[in-house]
Amino acid sequence: MCRAICGGCAVRVECAEAAVSLGEPWGIWGGLDTAERAAVAAAQDIPAPRALPVHGTNARYAKHGCRCTACRHAHAIYERGRRQRSPSGHGTVRCVVKEVRAAELSRHGGG
Repeated sequence: MCRAICGGCAVRVECAEAAVSLGEPWGIWGGLDTAERAAVAAAQDIPAPRALPVHGTNARYAKHGCRCTACRHAHAIYERGRRQRSPSGHGTVRCVVKEVRAAELSRHGGG
């Protein structure tokens, strides 16, 4: 049905061109589905359409370079959890350093 609607549209070509150039990963655009847009993109040396992870995920931050507030927040949460689970003990080292500093301050009357 979507292709039938696109067939009579006055901006069908422009719509398909925009979807190919923007790498639109979903739906029918200008009468072309994702596979057809990927073939057109390959013929024109344009990256194929791909779906990105949603905003607010560590994957979007780490693999796709998104630096929006939601993605930075998700990355911070991921890193905090990773440090706590780390077999190298980096999370533990930070706790020990804080305890040593607190002990030094209390010994010197600064705490």
